[in-house]
Amino acid sequence: MSRHTKFDEDIEDVISWIVKKCYEISTTTKADAFFSYSPHTSQIDIFIHPNGWSNEDGEEDCFHITVHNNGNHCIYFGDTDDGDNYGVSPLKEALKELDALCKELRGQTDEKDT
Repeated sequence: MSRHTKFDEDIEDVISWIVKKCYEISTTTKADAFFSYSPHTSQIDIFIHPNGWSNEDGEEDCFHITVHNNGNHCIYFGDTDDGDNYGVSPLKEALKELDALCKELRGQTDEKDT
């Protein structure tokens, strides 16, 4: 067990859905969605390459899903007194953004197929 992140079933559920949504985006649209988890800081990073990842891509070729933009691309969910900005709340917001993005990207794919 990590000494940095304590287990929370709600957080586990939402992170699982976030990973599934990244997989769905990457396998059903032209975009590639990346997910990174840093247990030592209780944060995740989600970044999207809307036209698919390429070895030549630069920072301008992708964007991050951010919540409570604090100048950091990562989404922090660790312990704090600020319940709105940490814990499961920002993860749920990120999942909501990912879900909307997935629908948008799938719509673009469907339009090109017709």
